Formats: sequence, structure tokens, C-alpha cells
Amino acid sequence: VLTFNDEGEVGESHHMVINPGTDADPGPVHQHGLTHEEVAAGRRFSQVLKTLDRLIDDRTLIVHNAARSWGFIVSEARRAMNAAARANRSRGRGRGRGRRRQRVGHVPRPVRIVDTLVSARRQEVPLADTRLAAVADHYGLEAVSPVASLERADRPAEEVARESTLLLRDLY
Repeated sequence: VLTFNDEGEVGESHHMVINPGTDADPGPVHQHGLTHEEVAAGRRFSQVLKTLDRLIDDRTLIVHNAARSWGFIVSEARRAMNAAARANRSRGRGRGRGRRRQRVGHVPRPVRIVDTLVSARRQEVPLADTRLAAVADHYGLEAVSPVASLERADRPAEEVARESTLLLRDLY
């Protein structure tokens, strides 16, 4: 997550690895750059939700493929809130007496959401590949190939994520 001012200068910067809390395969390292160990060491979504709330509330959220990105944030925020509510209800029933009340945050409230993929589709851009780098390439922006590779797997996940976020800013 990066925040930007009106001139496009970076304000705050946060890199978060989310541990989904399951033993499910996190997918290929050569695609996202995260090893199984890094995902396992990541934080739970409920632990980062307050930070996301602070970064997103009352701002314009710029994403590529909002159905996936924003949908993930909303779904996981609701899941974290429901889990906290269940835990808080059980506090009074003998289990967990003396524990502090869980407060995980809320579903973030952006002022507006700008989806660069939807914007490209509205401009009737022919999209054989809808990934961020492919759309940026259509508009003449220099982008690293979105194809998973061994070279990409050797790069730190935070570096790949930052590169994508800056490309998203440039595409916007």
C-alpha cells in the first residue's frame, strides 16, 4: 500500500504479507515471489485491518481489477470482524473470561474507487491480457513482463509489489 499526494509523490508505504491461516498452497513462488515460509510468517488480515482502514478511509483508492482487489479487502474485513464478534460474545460465557475485547477495525471506507482495468475497458481498449503490466504496456508505459519467470522469483516480493504499485500510479 502506498499513499500519494496530488503531485504523485509517495507518502506512506506499507508492505504486508497476509497469512491466510490455512495449509493451502499459496501458489507458485515464481509468480508472486513469496515462499511458503514467508506466507506462514505473515500477519493475519485481522492484524492489519486497522492499518488498512487508516490508509484507505476518506481517500481515493486506485486499484487494478477492483472486483478482485477490493472484493478481497471487503471479504476479509468482514471475516475478521465476524471472528472478533464471535470471540467477544464467547467472553461472557466462561470461555476466555478476563480476555480483552477484540477490536479489529471495519470495512475500509474510501471516498471513491478507481479501477484502471474498468477504465481501459470503458475506453474500449482491446485486452487479450488484462494484467496490470499488459494494460500499462498498451498505453506506452514501460513495464516488466507480467509473465512468471525464474528471474522474477529471485526478486524480493516487496520489490515486485512496489514496482507494480508505482506502475499502477503511472497508469492512473
